Amino acid sequence: MPSFTDITAYFATNRNRKSDGTYGNRFYEGDARLIRAGEAALSKNAAQGTWNLDEVTTYPERSRAASEDDRAEREWVTLGSSSAFGNMRASGISGETSDILIYLHGAGNSFESSSETLGQMIDLYSQDGAQLCPFFFTYPANGKSDPVNYFADRDDASISGPAMARAFGKLVDFLINKRLEERCSQRIHLLAHSLGNFALRKAVEANFSNTAHRPVRLFDTVFLAHADDDEDTLNHPGKMRNLTRLADKIVVYFDGTDKLLRLSDTVHLDRLGQKGPNPHPGALVNGCEIAAVDCELTAFDLAPDRQRHRHFLQSSAVVNDIRAVIHGNPTEGRTPVEGVEGVFRLS
Repeated sequence: MPSFTDITAYFATNRNRKSDGTYGNRFYEGDARLIRAGEAALSKNAAQGTWNLDEVTTYPERSRAASEDDRAEREWVTLGSSSAFGNMRASGISGETSDILIYLHGAGNSFESSSETLGQMIDLYSQDGAQLCPFFFTYPANGKSDPVNYFADRDDASISGPAMARAFGKLVDFLINKRLEERCSQRIHLLAHSLGNFALRKAVEANFSNTAHRPVRLFDTVFLAHADDDEDTLNHPGKMRNLTRLADKIVVYFDGTDKLLRLSDTVHLDRLGQKGPNPHPGALVNGCEIAAVDCELTAFDLAPDRQRHRHFLQSSAVVNDIRAVIHGNPTEGRTPVEGVEGVFRLS
């Protein structure tokens, strides 16, 4: 596993911009649909093994402008999202980075903490000296972990779905509009943690409600880690079943002893992140492979976690499994659950 000391992470957000150049916990200009894009410079504190957000750069966001002549032609000018995607593509072509990893955070995360978590993920999941290219979409979670703020974050995650769908749509448009010789071989992976799964569900719903957009299988692998969404979400056409039309593989990590998901479980259906998909939709749906991985027996040997909610960062068994899937290596720690195709235990 390589170790990096400095990382440039790219982002899109519908958070409000603060005077210090970072982003707050409300919507941008009071409109959840508006997104800005940019990059975040991260550095590693080697002594503590943590990542720090050093600087945030927001790209200029400009729309089409009329040309000066009388022909009423339009000329394209650069959008902020196109700048981000262009820089990500350039880093892949140059060999500076390998595949793209998109992160969707859960409740109680600020802009700063989300970027710093992504730095840790890149450090853990990269392989053979090739750094994954980091990107995160961040919605206005309040940065506080308590019941009142959780439900406020849940509302904001729901409202942010269309903005997230727009960001993914811009990425699809960017890729489609590149000539064959301009494209690179970067695959795109996405990891949604906790409430980020509910935000992803709302983005999927928004994507498929827009009949002007033909679904594109954008993702190689989507990881649903401790998903704060209903246990039947992958079966239900009105929830996240259409995600199987956007990804080649979906991996669900769940743990019945996850304590934080119990807060959501008290007012909603059983959580996907606690029980796994129920019923299991099958190992292959719409051409998408689905694996459900029970993490209850895994140890938190990288860092303690009394809530058992952050295996994707703090359990080496889960970290190794994610890294293996991203890089196409055997998932040797899994044991198939007898009688249920596509369900495994990890220990």
